[in-house]
Amino acid sequence: MPNTTEPPGIRTADDSAGPAQAEIVYVIGAPGSTTVKIGRTVNPRKRLAEIQRMSPARLTLLWSHPGGHELETNLHRHFSGLRVHGEWFTFQADPVTMVAWAVGAQPWDLPKVNLKRPRPPRRREQRENPYVAHPSGPDELARWRRDVEASLSGLSDEIRAIQDPLQRFAAVRDLEELLGATLRGETQRAVVAMKESGLVWREIGELLGVSGQRAHQISLGGRPLYGRKKTASSKQKGRTVITRPASATSESSPR
Repeated sequence: MPNTTEPPGIRTADDSAGPAQAEIVYVIGAPGSTTVKIGRTVNPRKRLAEIQRMSPARLTLLWSHPGGHELETNLHRHFSGLRVHGEWFTFQADPVTMVAWAVGAQPWDLPKVNLKRPRPPRRREQRENPYVAHPSGPDELARWRRDVEASLSGLSDEIRAIQDPLQRFAAVRDLEELLGATLRGETQRAVVAMKESGLVWREIGELLGVSGQRAHQISLGGRPLYGRKKTASSKQKGRTVITRPASATSESSPR
């Protein structure tokens, strides 16, 4: 027999006076059905009538127990895997038996057991950066700069020795393209060497002053640190394209 007895202290819609209202948690559903509604109210008769107007099946108050928001929330969370819509749940067995057991046992108050094996904290190995500046680094770099400046000065002298302005311009442009390709290749090889030494891309990016993703692009041959690569069409815009005369190509070329 469904439990339709109202707990003491409940005032129905027909009561004009009485004790203070107290909330109850209810189970409403059709007799024999395993789909029920778990909710709370202070007026079970009125609430049953409201729900009945929205249901084609005959409903009844199957079970009730003193309680309010906390008990209702605990029941909803405990049976969340059986929820079909809103506050409606479909059980595999008698809903009243399972809800009454949950209220009595209160499994939500039991300590939760973590069945997962805890993972040890991941420790990142502290590696020595092989590219930290050493005392001899600045002197070596200064000596290298002096050698490069001397070589560039000699190239400039040879270019200025070309009398024909057109040939001098072509020599500068050829030298510019040659140096650009050489420097890009050396930059790529330097970044690859950093990676092979054991550094990660983030560390390489910090050394170069770029992001780790940009450092990886440089290692693949992307234009390094010199801005965006211009397309052939953009190179033609904004400057005059000079074609060498046929006679000029047979004369002395820059060394």
